[in-house]
Amino acid sequence: MKKNNTNQGQVIIAFTENHLGGGSNRYFIEAVNNLPEDIQKIIVSTNTEALSITEKKSLNEKTHYHPIPIYNLYSIYLSWGIYHKKYWKLSKIVLLAFTPLFVLVNLFNYGKLLLTYKPDLLFIISGGFPGPHSTFVLALLGKILGIKNIVGVVSEPLQRTFLHNIYYSLVKKTWDKIVVNCASIGEKFIEQGIPQKKLYVIFNGIEPVNTKGFSSNKVIQTIGYVGRIDQQKGLQHLIEGFVICLKKYPHLKLLIAGSGTYKSAVEDSIVRLHLQKNIELVGFVENVYDFFKKIDVFVFPSLHEGLPYSVMEAMNAQLPVIATNVGGIAELITNEVEGLIVNVKSSEEIAFALERLISQPSLAHRLSKSGYNKVQISFSMDRLKSHIEQLILAH
Repeated sequence: MKKNNTNQGQVIIAFTENHLGGGSNRYFIEAVNNLPEDIQKIIVSTNTEALSITEKKSLNEKTHYHPIPIYNLYSIYLSWGIYHKKYWKLSKIVLLAFTPLFVLVNLFNYGKLLLTYKPDLLFIISGGFPGPHSTFVLALLGKILGIKNIVGVVSEPLQRTFLHNIYYSLVKKTWDKIVVNCASIGEKFIEQGIPQKKLYVIFNGIEPVNTKGFSSNKVIQTIGYVGRIDQQKGLQHLIEGFVICLKKYPHLKLLIAGSGTYKSAVEDSIVRLHLQKNIELVGFVENVYDFFKKIDVFVFPSLHEGLPYSVMEAMNAQLPVIATNVGGIAELITNEVEGLIVNVKSSEEIAFALERLISQPSLAHRLSKSGYNKVQISFSMDRLKSHIEQLILAH
């Protein structure tokens, strides 16, 4: 396979093996939709459960969707319904014995895909680095077949063991470029030995939103969170901080939007603390901006993160934001300028930040205006598109 010198006539396969919706899938779709317009063909390939119906519909008309079955431990867990259940560790031991078979089956399916379309570029999103073995198999096979431009999009480096180190070094050799969505994660990769020349930082992009119905001059009565409901999101600390605030401001409400594996634990906390009148779980929201019209301040208490879309969208909706100092949040928010930054797992700091915004409307107004201006300038969809084009053209 020979690589074209220009975009014209190029064929690109964009692949993701993500099983959960959210920021990674959204970044994947936005990157695909902003590939250069003169590319001849874009094939979007995923495992069969990767994209929701809504996500598939959001792909632009130029793309051709080609799902293929992918086999690894995680996909089997999900298909059998045993992930996160008490016997998943035992099943992992049993399924590990089948890993060589999974690799062979994946090789066959990937081989058919690559030989059918003969791509000039592979664009692979694999979540944490180095990612599941199946994405490595795709990159390795692409290298063997002579594809010269293999791009991996990753969220963060994973914890490494001796075996991981071997796998890690192999992945580094198969990927020509590694894309991250914030500089802080890029720095982690450099610390772990990834050459800087391979790294590209491409921030998430946000579309402009009609600001009608949003106001930065609200009296703060309702606090909100939107995102996955799992342990890493730190919702327990938000609830604890909210309880502290209730002692001084008993009228406050907290709306939590989203779904996830930690939902039942959050529900138990609400009941145990007798907060049913003050905290509401509203479930998945189709339009996040409709949700933002119902709240007056956005709190994001995550324990670790990349560059969260929900924070960017809250800023885009002119909401004052309180967020933990993790991942790329410091690239979005300068403390006291575009929002308030608190330490991880600090319920007291969340409570204090909320009390400041409630008691100082001028502070809330200033932060919301600055946050809105920041995302318009630094995190626009045009900027994302420009960086994607530069990535594709870089040889």
